[in-house]
Amino acid sequence: MRQTMPRKKLISEQAALYALDLLATDEARAFEQLVTECFDDGARVLKEFELVVGCIGFTAPEQTPPAAIREKLLARIDLEMEKRRIRNKRK
Repeated sequence: MRQTMPRKKLISEQAALYALDLLATDEARAFEQLVTECFDDGARVLKEFELVVGCIGFTAPEQTPPAAIREKLLARIDLEMEKRRIRNKRK
């Protein structure tokens, strides 16, 4: 049960969820309080969790999408841009 789990273990298990903003509001506030109680520099620790998660997207190797997917995406972008132009003309 979570109440009996050692505090630092709970922190390590919830850190990624917190940094990804996947905890419910009350869970996020409880996590922040727990971190600030366990670490003298809790605010810095929380910021580090967020910084690490922010870097994850840059760790994967860059890939070129298949041509068909690229064309489908570009066509959808063109369609959305045309819809915006039409809406803006109506205003």
